[in-house]
Amino acid sequence: MPMYDPPHPGENVWYECIEPLGMAIAEAADQLDMDLRQLAAIVDGREPITLNVARRLSLVFGSTTDFWLRLQDSYDNAPVRKQGKANERIHDAG
Repeated sequence: MPMYDPPHPGENVWYECIEPLGMAIAEAADQLDMDLRQLAAIVDGREPITLNVARRLSLVFGSTTDFWLRLQDSYDNAPVRKQGKANERIHDAG
C-alpha cells in the first residue's frame, strides 16, 4: 500500500471553506473571531489547528470539532506512521 502524506489541515480551511465562499482571509478571520495572522499561519501550514480553532471552524463552517482535530492529528502523525512502516520492512527483511 503506498504511503500517503496528508496535507496540512490549513489547506482544507482554505480550499474547502474560505475560497468556495469567496471570502478574503481577513473576512474569514473576522467571522472566526480570530487574529488574521493566526489564521494566515494556519492556512499557510505554519501553525496547527488547536482545539479552540477547531471549535471556531466547526461553528462557522458547519463541520465538527473532531473533524478538524482528526485532520491535524493525521498530519502530525504521518511521519511517525511512515517511520513505523519503514521499520517493519527492515524487520521483515532481516
